[in-house]
Amino acid sequence: MGIHGPKVPDVVKGAVAVSVPCDLASSSLALDQWYNYMYTRRFRKSLRKKFEHKSVQFPGLIDMEQYDEVKTWEEFDNTFTTKVTGFKNAGEYYQQGSANNFIAGNSRPTLIINALNDPFLQEKSYPIDLCKDLPHVYLEMPKYGGHVGFWFPWFEQSYIEKRSIDFLQHMA
Repeated sequence: MGIHGPKVPDVVKGAVAVSVPCDLASSSLALDQWYNYMYTRRFRKSLRKKFEHKSVQFPGLIDMEQYDEVKTWEEFDNTFTTKVTGFKNAGEYYQQGSANNFIAGNSRPTLIINALNDPFLQEKSYPIDLCKDLPHVYLEMPKYGGHVGFWFPWFEQSYIEKRSIDFLQHMA
C-alpha cells in the first residue's frame, strides 16, 4: 500500500504484513546462511516451475540450464529474478524493491509483524526508527514466530490469524 500513498482505493481499510523482508539485500544474505539450507532448497525448488514457465513464455530471456549452477541468492537474483523484473542487477532490485522504501507512504492502518527469531530477517528488516512516528504503521516484533510460523499448539488459531483478525475487525 505504501507505494500508492493516498491513492489507495477506499475499499481498502487496512493491511497486515507478516515476515516482511523490509531490506532485500540483508535477507538475501540471510538466505545463504547454513541454517537456512533446507528452506532455501525448498524455496528454490518451488521457484523452478515459475521460472520454467517464464522461459517458455519469453524464449531466450532466461537460461534454465544455469538453474542448478547458481549458489547464492544474489547470484540467483542476478541470473533469474532481474531477467523477469527488468532490474539491471540484484543490487538495484534490492535497493528499489525493499519494503523499507514504501512503509512511510502507507495511508491506511498497516500492521507489520516480524518475529525476532525469523531466520530470513536481519536488523534492517526491523525498521523501528522508520515506523515509530508513522501514524498508520504498527510494527510488532514478537520474540517467537519464525518465518511466517506463529503456530503454537495450545492456540485454537495461529497467532497471525488471531492478531490479523483483531487488527482488521476495528476497520470494518
